[in-house]
Amino acid sequence: MGGSARASSGGLRLALLAFFAAGLLLIPAAQASADFTLTINFAGTGEGRLACEVETEEEAFEEECVEESEYPEGAVVRISPEEEFGSEFIGFSGDCDLLACELTMDEDHEVTATFDLEEFTLTIETDGSGTGEVECELEEGPGPCASEYPGNTEINLIAVPDSGSEAVEFSGSCEASGSECELLIEEDSTVTATFDLVGPALTILKAGTGSGTVKCEVESGPLETCAPAYVEGTELTLVASANSGSQFAGWSGACTADPCELTLEEDTVVTATFNLTSTSGGGGSGGSGSGTGTKSPTPPPGKLSVSGAALFQGGKAVLRLSCKGQGPCKGSLKLVAKLKVGKAKAKNTEIGKASFSLAAGTSKTLKVKLSAAAKKVLGKAKTVKAKVSGAGVTSSTVTIKPTAR
Repeated sequence: MGGSARASSGGLRLALLAFFAAGLLLIPAAQASADFTLTINFAGTGEGRLACEVETEEEAFEEECVEESEYPEGAVVRISPEEEFGSEFIGFSGDCDLLACELTMDEDHEVTATFDLEEFTLTIETDGSGTGEVECELEEGPGPCASEYPGNTEINLIAVPDSGSEAVEFSGSCEASGSECELLIEEDSTVTATFDLVGPALTILKAGTGSGTVKCEVESGPLETCAPAYVEGTELTLVASANSGSQFAGWSGACTADPCELTLEEDTVVTATFNLTSTSGGGGSGGSGSGTGTKSPTPPPGKLSVSGAALFQGGKAVLRLSCKGQGPCKGSLKLVAKLKVGKAKAKNTEIGKASFSLAAGTSKTLKVKLSAAAKKVLGKAKTVKAKVSGAGVTSSTVTIKPTAR
């Protein structure tokens, strides 16, 4: 009897334990909250990351947003953009507003963040006694430079000199000697390409009462605008064309026959004369003795050009000058170079100045006394690069080299 009672009591306890165990298993399943998925997408040409600040009933934490994450129902997720250098955040789309993103996880959400590369300006300038242009080479090959490029764009700048000029160097945001310079766009950039004349200079003057144009045929090629200088030995044919109401009267200077054919071996000056054609009857054909004829107008002053190379001799820079234009060249010039004086930082300093006077179409040398600082640098067998400027002077750059010892 006692054994049966104990058995019944034990069975009852086992049944109760099983009942409570089943209840405990059912309670979490009924009370557990659902999880929802947050999907992150990226768009645009730029780069960036997203930070997710999460708040749940139990905790708050921050983590980097990944492509897919699950968060409990009711969690609040705030998404913040972090731009990579050279990129800018454009905005959110999908389940978020344009520039802000805060989500309550009561359903699955999808968000797209757009980053684009930042645009920077590129300014190209040229200087020196020569002429030319700069091309920009990207993956698709060289071509005209654009005014703006996305950040982190790698550009190979190529200086293309005109006939009679050579590419000397790049300066500014991109510094290199020669005709090429590699530039990484990380900010607004300004680049200066320096071109200098090479070989003999060609100066074309015009005279007479009329007007017209002169073009050059280079090495039997097509007619083109004449360059200020050409490689030594270049064969040229100069072709004159009178404007309406004028007629070509002939050549003088280095050419006396038409056509004007030249082989440039030295600096050359040619004058083309154009006269007005007669538009009236025979009444005023030419009396010469009365002195009542119209006085020829005074030609405008010429422009002085300085060769891109000079020698240092006896404490002076020996410059090669050319007077271009219809009138004489007269004035003064100065040389400015960036030099380090004593322990101070290098700065632009005037190293010499001189006056000049040349007849139209002529060339000569001019010796310019240099400052002590410039002579000190040149005395160490180093070159000095100076800017040439002044009234009536074509601004250019001259490289002063010490003479060989």
